[in-house]
Amino acid sequence: MGLGGSQEKISSHVDFPVKSLDIRKYCCGPESEQEEPVLYDLYAVTNHFGGLNGGHYTACAFNEFH
Repeated sequence: MGLGGSQEKISSHVDFPVKSLDIRKYCCGPESEQEEPVLYDLYAVTNHFGGLNGGHYTACAFNEFH
């Protein structure tokens, strides 16, 4: 077991905005204290199907030319 973590896969749903995610509250240092937002847009997602010892990955990405 590494770093005191669980040996079970976490399957929790994660909900976040697709556009304009402000990550200031997840930053430490000067970025977390600035007044202007630090914004990111989602452009790709990777999914893992399986367990900790194996499985398959799929990915979806935004294509602005399609």
